[in-house]
Amino acid sequence: MPSLAAYFGLAAAGWLSYQWYWFRENLKKVEHIPTVGSDSFFGAWLSAWRYILSGHKMVEEGYKKYPNGVFKIPTFESSSRWIIVTSGPKLVDDIRKASDDMLASDLPTIDTLQMDYTFGTKRPHTAQHHLLTFSRPMTRNIAVRFPDVQEEASLAFAEFIPATNEWTSYPVLNTLLPIVTRTTNRFFVGLPLCRNRDYLSTLEKFAARLMFSAYSVTLSPSFMRPIMGYLTSNVPATEKKLKQYLGPIIEERLRQDAELGRDRPGKPNDMVTWLLDLAPEELRTVDDVVTRLLISSFAAIHTTSNSLSDVLFHLAAYPEYVEPLRAEIDGVTREHGWTKEAMVRLHKLDSFMKEVGRMAGVNIVTSQRKARQAFTLSNGITIPAGFTVGIASNATHHDPFVYEDASTFNGSRFMSESPSDPDIEESSTEQVKRQMVSLDTKYVLFGVGRHACPGRFFAVNELKAMAAYVLLNYDMKLPGDDPHNTPTGFFFGSSRSANPSAHILFRKRASST
Repeated sequence: MPSLAAYFGLAAAGWLSYQWYWFRENLKKVEHIPTVGSDSFFGAWLSAWRYILSGHKMVEEGYKKYPNGVFKIPTFESSSRWIIVTSGPKLVDDIRKASDDMLASDLPTIDTLQMDYTFGTKRPHTAQHHLLTFSRPMTRNIAVRFPDVQEEASLAFAEFIPATNEWTSYPVLNTLLPIVTRTTNRFFVGLPLCRNRDYLSTLEKFAARLMFSAYSVTLSPSFMRPIMGYLTSNVPATEKKLKQYLGPIIEERLRQDAELGRDRPGKPNDMVTWLLDLAPEELRTVDDVVTRLLISSFAAIHTTSNSLSDVLFHLAAYPEYVEPLRAEIDGVTREHGWTKEAMVRLHKLDSFMKEVGRMAGVNIVTSQRKARQAFTLSNGITIPAGFTVGIASNATHHDPFVYEDASTFNGSRFMSESPSDPDIEESSTEQVKRQMVSLDTKYVLFGVGRHACPGRFFAVNELKAMAAYVLLNYDMKLPGDDPHNTPTGFFFGSSRSANPSAHILFRKRASST
């Protein structure tokens, strides 16, 4: 009688045979696209691991080898096990103009986070009303709610980075995370919940465990994925914890909607209201709103924490920008107060932040889309249905043919070249085009087209408020013998984060003592 080991060996051989067949059939669909890495079964598996650890180098290799073209890289992040990367204005514009029927913007995220297994399938992972919440009521209410954001940022900085006369070293990313979480949630859910440490720490811990779970599922055989998702996902426990705090709030809003009407005056102006106002009736539930608040916080908190970390690293490394930025902030806020209008007029700070985004960034491949049907680019190359395509963002931003002296940080790079004229409005058409939130085929930090990051307007204004507060209240410097060496970032697959172990020395601003 065959042993258990024999049965196991037979099952493993069968699974490997199926995987080899599936790999070969998939490869046939994209053989016309050149490869960075290996095309062989085992070689592609090794290349996919290489993409996790040094994907930015692979994308840069393909970008240089196939300029203004297309190439593919093995990856675990997509359901097809390939990511197709484009570069050059024409191909970027192809992705920008593609309809949702051709290239879906939500499916790559569902694949990367393995949401069918980490979040489950009870409710749709993405919904039109959720995206509209970012692009409509959230963006429209930035000006009205901006004083709340500015107040919470100042209070949070005072708590987590006390302004003292002595230089004190802080691990930047870990220190900024609770500041950003608290400030963001002042906008999302308001007082007093935005100051509840148990609620905030639950959100802060969520991201790392979610990514661990997603990769655990991704690397498992298909028949094991439901089990692996069940064993590793922190989504159910996180939602249960958040529901303790959000449940009564959402239930009360639903009750008031039913009794007093959804158009009643004086409704709280926060994301709970915005989600309920735009949701179809079947999604106006506690569970759905909690899930969407969790996803929104996940998207906002960690990208903003990383971006702000990079901004502060560059401010510490390039102190020659500090006094001009302080002068601009002081002058603008004296005239316009701490308002959204003031943030729009901080052109020097905007240019500095945009240059940091160019040099650092948060993704090496942005505007990822999954083809719902075969999609042919303007160069004649077809993206088969079911395959993910994106833009080589990091490589584009470091291309010397796109940006002059691309390897050098220039905080004034995006300032208008028009001569200064007191009769010309500060928010001139030329400067508006150069703003960090503006979309461009050469600057793709936030993606392109209708599905570019819908939360970028809030994110940039929040970043400006926090960076401005730091500039006016602290002196900063990098530790060590080379204080002008900006800490290098950390790459993982298609993502990049600020250096998680890097420190900055803070003290109370000398001129304000």
